[in-house]
Amino acid sequence: MRERNQTPIAVPILALHSKTDGVVDWEACIDDMNPNVTHLEVRATHTGIGVNPEAYRIVAKALTS
Repeated sequence: MRERNQTPIAVPILALHSKTDGVVDWEACIDDMNPNVTHLEVRATHTGIGVNPEAYRIVAKALTS
């Protein structure tokens, strides 16, 4: 991770995470080293995030902003 963070992320990233994931610890999804990463929480399971209406609304809003 230290080597990866030597090169800053140049493009904005929207990262969705869920505290109710059940597989991946949500804290492992947080990139606090790169200022171009925006983190938003959705309430979903690990496999459910891909069909979660809230997740789609967040992504659609980010794409149209």
